[in-house]
Amino acid sequence: MMDAAYPIGFIGLGTMGEAMALTLVKAGTRLLVWNRTRAKAEILAAAGADVARETADVFARSATVFLMLVDGGAIDTVLDRGGAAFAARVTGHTVVHMGTRWPGRRRHGHLQCPRRRERSDRVWLCRCVQHDRSRNRWR
Repeated sequence: MMDAAYPIGFIGLGTMGEAMALTLVKAGTRLLVWNRTRAKAEILAAAGADVARETADVFARSATVFLMLVDGGAIDTVLDRGGAAFAARVTGHTVVHMGTRWPGRRRHGHLQCPRRRERSDRVWLCRCVQHDRSRNRWR
């Protein structure tokens, strides 16, 4: 990893991601963001975040990368899981997955983070976002 210019990178600016990233920017956090729909990233740019041209830029310039992505396919694409860029994107980074699903999610709803061999020198923080219907709130 290059010398991190940004303490935090944020990939995925949908409904939840945009709100989280805006909160970080408003709190004064220097933030580098990316979203596949450029218009969503421009909302963050107007609030003070910098916008990366591609996901590789976020990993190259940020020590910690938050992922708020829609599904396992999007996560695999961003991380280039199984591709040549995977190791470079995650080695030496803290990757915080906060989406609603993980690609290895089991049938019973348990979260399965990447296998040990994939994360021997990396930090993975996995937190599924779930809606508690009985209390009508996100947790």
